[in-house]
Amino acid sequence: GELCVNDLAACVNMKVQAVSNQLQRLVARRIVAPGQEGVQVFYRLVDPCVTVLLDRGICLLEDTGDL
Repeated sequence: GELCVNDLAACVNMKVQAVSNQLQRLVARRIVAPGQEGVQVFYRLVDPCVTVLLDRGICLLEDTGDL
């Protein structure tokens, strides 16, 4: 799905400006892509490798009972 900077910052318990800076780096590397609805900018993953890595990381955490 897509999330705005404010929602992402809340999810990772970071300041909005810090998340925004990191998102710009991810956009530059074509890992995420921005989309705009009115004045709100939403970001979504576009690099399929990231999704695979996240899925495998979650799987490993589930196997160890840390999730």
